[in-house]
Amino acid sequence: MPSQASTLGVDAAVAPPTEIVDNENIGYVIEDDFTIIKHLVTPFRDIFRASLENMYTARLSQIIKSEAPDDTEYAGLTVYTLHVDSSEDHERKFVKPAVAFPPGTSEQVRKAISRRNMCDITVNAFLSRLHDTVRQIGAKADWLEVRAAPLLMLRYKDETLDMTPHSVIVVTTPSGQEFIVDLTIEQFGYDGNNHWFMEKHEYLDQCTVDGCFRVANSDELADIAEEHAEDEITNCIVKTLRAAWDEPIPLATDIVSNGEELVG
Repeated sequence: MPSQASTLGVDAAVAPPTEIVDNENIGYVIEDDFTIIKHLVTPFRDIFRASLENMYTARLSQIIKSEAPDDTEYAGLTVYTLHVDSSEDHERKFVKPAVAFPPGTSEQVRKAISRRNMCDITVNAFLSRLHDTVRQIGAKADWLEVRAAPLLMLRYKDETLDMTPHSVIVVTTPSGQEFIVDLTIEQFGYDGNNHWFMEKHEYLDQCTVDGCFRVANSDELADIAEEHAEDEITNCIVKTLRAAWDEPIPLATDIVSNGEELVG
């Protein structure tokens, strides 16, 4: 079992609880798949959240709040248009998230921006490692594509409003129960604490447009891995996330993230 970086505040002991006692029926033991799986996958979320604190991003000079036009499928939805702060020669200024946003930016919007277009990266970085982790109890992990139902939308200046397929991980237990691990759900305005790990049917009902999903195949995962490897910034992020799981290292490495370039 891989160890976790103590600098992240991640508990190194991630072995799942073997049983949960039902206090109302003393003598009976209930196997709680939800609790066990969540316990196993939480360190991946902890690593990702910690890495975001050290991921340099383009500093924003202005965030303009509006509503999506009535003639679009997103009519009435809150839209935040992001204006990047640039120098006199139009070079972007990259800073850490703590100082990347204009004063008064809400925590919800901060979290949404920092996770924008990061879903494919988290799946590429963690899927095989998360699969190995849950396999110890006979479960498996797969890459799932859904159509997210956003509570808000983000776009950079001059971008059109658009939604690409959203990538998540689905964990299936030996009994057939399915759970969604969505490490970037906050990019759509959701409360991550309540929605990052859910039973699949609840997630599809609450967080997607039509409840439809598609299981990506190994060739598609290989393609996205190759695409990320060819991009210097994305490749650095993937390697840093994997290293934090594989070997205990401080996540103090400076990482530059261009939110417009990442896919997912």
